[in-house]
Amino acid sequence: ERQIRVAIDSAAVVVFVVDVRDGVVPLDQEVADRLRTIGKPVVLVANKADTEKLGQQTGEFFGLGYGEPLAVSADQKLGKAELFDRIAAALPPDTGEAPPGEVALKLAIVGRRNVGKSTFINSLAEAERVIVSEVPGTTR
Repeated sequence: ERQIRVAIDSAAVVVFVVDVRDGVVPLDQEVADRLRTIGKPVVLVANKADTEKLGQQTGEFFGLGYGEPLAVSADQKLGKAELFDRIAAALPPDTGEAPPGEVALKLAIVGRRNVGKSTFINSLAEAERVIVSEVPGTTR
C-alpha cells in the first residue's frame, strides 16, 4: 500500500493497466474508484490485446470512467506509439520555467495482479527492468 501511495503521489500521469482477456473484474473497479480521488490524469490501457479480435473487446472498460481504453500488447509491442502520445497529451502544460536539477519522467503503472504490468514496463523501457513471471506476486 505504501509503495502504491508513493508511486501515485509522485507521478505526473497514471497509467491504469487492465487485462482485455479477462474483461472488467471487481478489482479493476476498485482501482478505478481509488484513482478517481487522486486528481491526476489517468491513461487507461487494455493490455494483452495480442490480436485484432482482442483489441476490439475494450468497450466494456468504458464503464470504468476513464474514456476510451487504448488496446496494447506489451508482449507483441503493439500500441506503444499511441500510448506515448496519450501520456504526452496528459502531461501538465510546459510553464516555461527551468526544470529543477535532474528531470525524470514520473509515471505510475497500476492495475491488479497479472494484467501484464511487468511486461508492459519492460516493453516501454526496451530492457528487462522487471522480472516477468506467470505467477502472481513475483515482480521484483
